[in-house]
Amino acid sequence: MLGATRTRDPIDAHIVLLARERGWPVISSDPDDLSAIDPGLAIQAIQPGRGRERGVLAKVLKTGPEFWLNSQMAVDLWRAQQELKGERHRRKSA
Repeated sequence: MLGATRTRDPIDAHIVLLARERGWPVISSDPDDLSAIDPGLAIQAIQPGRGRERGVLAKVLKTGPEFWLNSQMAVDLWRAQQELKGERHRRKSA
């Protein structure tokens, strides 16, 4: 899926797969990447950095702050790992 759409984020691919499978719309502050994977996906774009949206999502999904902190930490960790892989590859190539 990622290769066919020339995208790199496995989290975006996972979101698209779950949304397709379950018939869910997606709420995202970065709809362009998701649309690149599935142009027909129902996406509701939100502005990043606004706490109101997170509060609404937490209520609807019945989650607490720990869920959102853990989710952000997982994304940050994945991005850091990808950067390290890129640095190692560049060192080997040099």
